[in-house]
Amino acid sequence: MSGQQTTSNALPERGQLDGSRRVSIRSLGPRLASVKISKECPANVTKLTSEVFNANFPPKDWADMGLLIPHEAIRRQMSMMVQSANAMPDSPANNELWKATLFAKWYCDYFFVAVEEHHDAEEKIYFPWIKSKAEYPEKEFSKGHHDLMAAMRDMKEACTTICQKGGKECNKEIALLKNMVPIFEKDMCAHLKEEEETIPGLLRDNFTREEEGAIVEQI
Repeated sequence: MSGQQTTSNALPERGQLDGSRRVSIRSLGPRLASVKISKECPANVTKLTSEVFNANFPPKDWADMGLLIPHEAIRRQMSMMVQSANAMPDSPANNELWKATLFAKWYCDYFFVAVEEHHDAEEKIYFPWIKSKAEYPEKEFSKGHHDLMAAMRDMKEACTTICQKGGKECNKEIALLKNMVPIFEKDMCAHLKEEEETIPGLLRDNFTREEEGAIVEQI
């Protein structure tokens, strides 16, 4: 589940862009390479997973692309996460235990860490910065983060048990993951959509590209 592989089709290629800034974000396996965003945002919109931006409504500037980059990585990894969870046998034989243990290790070491850091950066740095000049639905966004991270911690607990037991006698934990993962993906996608619908307008109306770039450097 490489973050570099899963995002390369949707984001600008290195070396193609002039006068662009580099934005480093966390990967989901284990780090997403720094990508460059030009002022024209030449993303391959036919490959986007966003429910907000697409070929008919492409991202038009830095404000649209700010959250879109980490969100694309999260959505693509979640899609593969659902496939992997569905592929785990309910009661794996010894020669199938790797399906559960590799999933659990990836989730604990990469996915959980990356999403937690993304949410922490929003809650502790990015959203307070936006609030300094603009009104935004802080209560709704913060509740979304709280509920999503609570679900992620429940899944992490199950994955930790699977890792500790090598996947053996983990039918209960596997059942929890197979149930929770698709629900989590749906809830997270709705949360990301809400942010992509709301935040770009606040950025565009209240901040400059340079100001946003400076705060991103703190993340």
